[in-house]
Amino acid sequence: MLPFTIDREEKAMLLEENQGLLHSCLKESRYSLITPRNKTDAVNKSSEEHPDLIMGNLDCKKMDVFTVCVNLRSDFQFKHVPIIVTGGEKTMQALKTAFPGVVDDYLEAPFDQEELLLRVEGVMARTRSYLEANPLTRLPGNEAIRRQIVNRMLHGKSFSLSWLDIDHFKAFNDKYGWERGDQMLSMLASAVRESIKSVSGNQHAFAGHVGGDDFVLISDSEINSMLCERIIECFDRRALDHFDAIDRERGFIQVKDRDGIVKRFPLMKLSIGVVEVRPGKDCDVGKIFNLAVMMKKKAKAVRGSCFEIGRFV
Repeated sequence: MLPFTIDREEKAMLLEENQGLLHSCLKESRYSLITPRNKTDAVNKSSEEHPDLIMGNLDCKKMDVFTVCVNLRSDFQFKHVPIIVTGGEKTMQALKTAFPGVVDDYLEAPFDQEELLLRVEGVMARTRSYLEANPLTRLPGNEAIRRQIVNRMLHGKSFSLSWLDIDHFKAFNDKYGWERGDQMLSMLASAVRESIKSVSGNQHAFAGHVGGDDFVLISDSEINSMLCERIIECFDRRALDHFDAIDRERGFIQVKDRDGIVKRFPLMKLSIGVVEVRPGKDCDVGKIFNLAVMMKKKAKAVRGSCFEIGRFV
C-alpha cells in the first residue's frame, strides 16, 4: 500500500467537573473536546472515542481522576495516549511520590494558559514521533513493536509473537479498490482489539500494525493460542461481508493481471506465524521475526485460516 496521510481532528478528553479550567483553556484550541460526566462515563467514552490526549484535574474528587488515569494506563489501548494532570501543591507531591509513571506531564495550580498549551503540544509531538501509529488503524507501528519485544526480553519474560497476514489481500484490493481494502484492514484491527480485550482484559497483550495487511500481536504465551483462535473466528465471520454476493456464492474472485489476463483467486483467509520466546534462548529481534515469517509461510500452505507455532531450541 502507498503511504498516505489522513487529516483528522485530534481529540482531547477532559476529566473535570462542569467544564472547568481545562475546558476554558482548550475550548479555542484545535482539539475536539470530550467531556465525560463522571468516572463511568469517562471509561465508556475513552473506548468509544479513542482520545489522542487525556487531561484531568486531580482536585476534582467527584470524577476520581487519578483512578480513571490508572485504569486507562493499564489498558493496552491507552498505554501510548499521553496523560497530563493538574492539581494543587499537596496533590502534586502525592502524585510524584506514590504513583510515578502514570502520567506524562503535570502542572501545579495556579498555572498559565499559554504554559498549559505549550506542555500539551510538547507531549503530543513526542507521542506522535514515538508511536509512528498507522493512520488507518491507529495501532502502534514498528518502533513501538520493537520496544515491546526488547522490554520483554530484558525483563526475562516468556512471550509469544504472532505475525498476522491476510492471504490474497492484493487481489481483493485490485478487485474492489483501496477504500474497501482499508475497510478490511480496519475490520482486522478491530477483531484484534476485541479479541485481546475478551481474552486478557487488555492487560497481557499488545497489538501493532507493521503496514499493509501485516499485523503483530505480542502476548503472554499462556493466552496466545486462545487469542489466535478468537481473532481467526472473528476475521472469518466478518470478512465475507466485504465481498459482493456473487463472489461469496462462488467462493472466489476474478481479477485481471498486468497483462490483461483474468485470474482466479480464493476468498481471503488469515495466516498467523507464531514464535514462542523463552528467557535465556539465543535469539534477538531479527531472529524472532525471521522465525515468525517462516511460521507464517507454513500457515499460508494450509487451506483456511490458521496459525503455526515455532520455538527456539
